[in-house]
Amino acid sequence: MGTRYYIRACTIWLIGATFFFYEFFLRVLPNSLHQDIVDSFHATAFSFSLFGGAFYLCYSLLQVPVGFLFDKYGIKKSLFFATITCALGALLFSLTSSLYVAVFARCLMGIGAAFGFLGLLIISTQWFPMRYMGILSGSTQILGTLGPILAGGPLLFLVNYLDSWRLVILISAIVGIFLAALILVFVKEGAKTVETLSKQELNEIKSNLLNKKLITIYFYAFFIYCSIPTLGAIWGVSLLETKGLSITQASYSMAFLWLGLGIGSPFFGLMYDKFKDKINMLFVVSLLGFICVCSLLFLHLNQIISMILLLLIGCAAAGQTLSFTVIANYMERKPKSIFFGINNTVVMFSGFIVPIIVGVLVNSFNLDISLALSILPIAFLVALIVSLKL
Repeated sequence: MGTRYYIRACTIWLIGATFFFYEFFLRVLPNSLHQDIVDSFHATAFSFSLFGGAFYLCYSLLQVPVGFLFDKYGIKKSLFFATITCALGALLFSLTSSLYVAVFARCLMGIGAAFGFLGLLIISTQWFPMRYMGILSGSTQILGTLGPILAGGPLLFLVNYLDSWRLVILISAIVGIFLAALILVFVKEGAKTVETLSKQELNEIKSNLLNKKLITIYFYAFFIYCSIPTLGAIWGVSLLETKGLSITQASYSMAFLWLGLGIGSPFFGLMYDKFKDKINMLFVVSLLGFICVCSLLFLHLNQIISMILLLLIGCAAAGQTLSFTVIANYMERKPKSIFFGINNTVVMFSGFIVPIIVGVLVNSFNLDISLALSILPIAFLVALIVSLKL
């Protein structure tokens, strides 16, 4: 493997990383554009939640199927399809005046985005030796925080500068089309490793689909993570505005939630490996999340304290990454990829269900947003109780 090989490998990885960054940006933009979307589409709290959650519904349902699509069609075709689908969704969203079409556009973004993380993982395994997986995985986590950060304050600044949220989304669609062209030109297929499951392994997968231990882990992952999409992608800015922050301050503050997720994932992973026989780290992050989200919802806070609490909530929600470690340890040498896929589906599905419930509480029961979001401390409390069984 010479210099030219690594230059090509790094180029392909950077393009895949750019798409992952791009789809993450599209994922969380409704948070900063909440008022613009509500005004433009005359959206209720419920319909806004449906709009935001449609992305997560499509994203979650495709987590397992996209693996088969990558195997069948390869990296280049799959990522091109994903990028064009995201760009088409952004284009449609920027042009429509219909809420129903906007929800459909959001679904298209979710379908395309489902390829982002797995695509980058496959590029890493096909083009790089295993000794680089640590740094590549860490870089992926960082990228996972940069997209939401850009979709916060910087996005709002650009909207105010251009005086049109639709123009900003149109520009993002054009960026997606340009990225799709780069994929066609530069992305190549790497060395494939075809793995065929034995009959015994297939039987083990079937016998573990309804395994109580695994289902308990899925429950934990759902409840520990749901605060991230609910606050970080849909309702967080609105909540902080009720605390007296301006929309710009609120948008910049929400970046700390994603920063916490990026920091907490490797930190608590390290703590779990080091203290798993002495401390129930799943319990610790659940308790941390419960205390911090209660403080955020029910105390009158300034921007600095809000940022700190959001950072800690993000760290606590990083407990969902521990669920993958628990699955790996529990399954040991047994096939586990399918269970990782199921777990990730459950995790992302929380981004559809919980914001919808919040929207119903605000829309149908006229609850204050802080009270409607009290479902989040309940979720952390459930995760805390479930963690005692893991």
